[in-house]
Amino acid sequence: EGKIRQGSRNEVLNVKMSPAPPLVSPLVAHLSELGNTKWLAEFRQATTLFFKLPSAEQGTDAISEDAMARTLQVLKETDGELTHLQYDDKGLVGIAAWGLMRNTHEDDADRAVAALQSLAPTFDKHLAVSTSKVLSGFLGAGDYHQFALISEGVNRAAALAMRGDALIDAAT
Repeated sequence: EGKIRQGSRNEVLNVKMSPAPPLVSPLVAHLSELGNTKWLAEFRQATTLFFKLPSAEQGTDAISEDAMARTLQVLKETDGELTHLQYDDKGLVGIAAWGLMRNTHEDDADRAVAALQSLAPTFDKHLAVSTSKVLSGFLGAGDYHQFALISEGVNRAAALAMRGDALIDAAT
């Protein structure tokens, strides 16, 4: 059981928390197993897919669960890595990538575009693909760190996805 504070009255509710399977990318799991995550980062050419399912459009959490199941299926089919996932009051937001360590193909951009085309109906076209040089690795300190992708391309994909159409940048 978990305790959740609700509303301005700070009511505490007892809520049964269902155990969820860990959602850890095989790449992140591999890097974590190597031990010292403080210095594991690299620059490399990668193609990123940014997707968003706005909360105002989803209606129920079941839609988000269906969207995630479909996303994981498409990423498996195209050999993409889910590198970021967040669900909050703004909706479901995620970043996937092709071309990262242990997962590079000559046709990474084509794989990302195929994923975009497969997922466009699921995310009501709030997704975009971009290719650029990225810094991929762990950010953080001490016991808290997370895997991140940093690049102009990731930011460009996020901006394109907010336009509400399935878009692909010129570099891809």
